[in-house]
Amino acid sequence: MRYFSVSDGCVGPDWLFDPLAAKRVENSSLDWYKIPDFNGNTDIKVIWELSRFHWFLDLALQSKRYFEESRELKIKLARYLVLDWLISNPPFKGPNWKCGQEASLRLINFLMALALEKTIFADAEFVDEFIAVHLKRIILTLNYAKSQRNNHIISEAIALMLGGSRLSESLNPRFARTGNAACNLGSAVLKTSLPKLVSKDGGFSQYSLNYHRLVLDLLTLLFLYSKNTKIVLEPSIMMIHSKLENWLSSLVVSGSRVAPRIGADDGSDMLWFLRQDPSDFLSSVELALYSRLEQSTIESLPLNFDEVIELRQILPKTLQASEFLDRDWGVLCVRDSSFDVYLRGGCESFRIGQDDCGHVDIWYKGVCIIGDQGSFSYAKNGDEEFCQASRHNTVVIEGQSQSLQVGRFLRIDGPRVNVLDSYRDLSGSVGLQILYSDRASNFIDRRIKIAQNKIEIFDRISSESESIELNFWLGDSVLSVDKVSNSSSIISFRSGIRVLCEVQGGTEILRVDLADGIDRYLRKKQVFKICILPSTNEVTTYFNVFDGEMNG
Repeated sequence: MRYFSVSDGCVGPDWLFDPLAAKRVENSSLDWYKIPDFNGNTDIKVIWELSRFHWFLDLALQSKRYFEESRELKIKLARYLVLDWLISNPPFKGPNWKCGQEASLRLINFLMALALEKTIFADAEFVDEFIAVHLKRIILTLNYAKSQRNNHIISEAIALMLGGSRLSESLNPRFARTGNAACNLGSAVLKTSLPKLVSKDGGFSQYSLNYHRLVLDLLTLLFLYSKNTKIVLEPSIMMIHSKLENWLSSLVVSGSRVAPRIGADDGSDMLWFLRQDPSDFLSSVELALYSRLEQSTIESLPLNFDEVIELRQILPKTLQASEFLDRDWGVLCVRDSSFDVYLRGGCESFRIGQDDCGHVDIWYKGVCIIGDQGSFSYAKNGDEEFCQASRHNTVVIEGQSQSLQVGRFLRIDGPRVNVLDSYRDLSGSVGLQILYSDRASNFIDRRIKIAQNKIEIFDRISSESESIELNFWLGDSVLSVDKVSNSSSIISFRSGIRVLCEVQGGTEILRVDLADGIDRYLRKKQVFKICILPSTNEVTTYFNVFDGEMNG
């Protein structure tokens, strides 16, 4: 089995075991509403991962690749695992019934698999019961999902539509009535909720590229599945799907399949069965485009993305612009022939997600030089550190948060952004600028200039604080870091790229440290911490990139 793209080595899984914490969930026989969201024992998100049934859809796809004998083995394994899951997770008991969205994702994968391989369950009554109990669980907390104004309500509305549509075909009149009602409810909720959660430029409300991708994938699967059903999709839903796809395409790193990990990233992936690498964002764009072809259905789903790439040749080409700006969402991307630079602004339309205003991602020829960890955990206090300003490539004053946290997932009173835009200087070099103030009336003017093989990050800070830091978290593919002087280091990447990082400012720069940290999945990370005094209100950090050997 695979957790967040990493195998835990198990064949017959313990559905209530957290392999990352090496612990089994407590109180697994409790009613779902009696189980706490957060505890110190396990991360409930890890428990949820296998119970999303991505493996069920994967097995259904695999069965299409094999001859009859091997195909039947895949079908038997899929059937066995579903029945085993139900023994360990009876309806409405335990952590895997805790969340309506988790029931939704499980149901969507279940239905997709049955559409691909109809012989997995010949017992129509069993399938009807499975769908009906999931629809009931989703509806129980649908109002909560609406109040969250995030991916929950989208996934739950789509699950109601798909599950309701399938159940409406039941020979049992009671199930058929339940299905019709659920499908109509889901359609109405999606029609009213989705437009409110997408910016005018196409960004989804959670300020997270991973959750944006999740919503795009859910809508794509809805389009593919619904073509052979009675589901009627509103033209407005089709238009929003196109906007979401265009938005994500605009932020994919040039010449690659990846995108920066801006915002929360808990590993959620609805196209797990088709992606070799969870960092592949372009595949979501490709499948979204494929879903618009008249002949595309869930039954004709490609076995791998090589086929999608071939289909892509007959689809409109999506050309990445040299600049992309969504002020409502708070993201600016500027490109040249070598660099993709991303700058995070403030949260204008939706609630604050993380303290990442002023954060910058730098990518050189597809390699992340400095980037966002995009990390998140449901373990007790697990996400708080990763959401803080100190975990982003931005200015940290007095170690304080940029916003005021008033609940587990609720932050208010974030930075006020006056400027978020690109510019060109007299030499013709392109740059990005953000000017913002925080709730303590500190003012930060950050300008990022793109020159030939060099990035300059200039920070002007107006603050009376006694503690100011600039943090720059290095990318995942760092091979080594060698300190050259008190203000410069050489970073070597596995791709062969080397970067000379230099810091210049007044005499009051206290130190430039290389510190260790970890990301969400306990991988070692390194960060440059530049500590300055208030009297040094201007600091420039240079990232000089060399493809080969450095001279001098």
